[in-house]
Amino acid sequence: MAVDAPRVIGPSEGAVEFLGSIGARFLIDGDEAGQRFTLVEHPMPRHPG
Repeated sequence: MAVDAPRVIGPSEGAVEFLGSIGARFLIDGDEAGQRFTLVEHPMPRHPG
């Protein structure tokens, strides 16, 4: 199995979508991962504590 070099994803990269009231930033989609997974970040506000 061939292994690709690590991919660094910056804070301004990835497609940003809003799914109702939840934000989602798609970092790696199925096409990039051979349809094995998708990496999604759900940004949340910081807790004030």
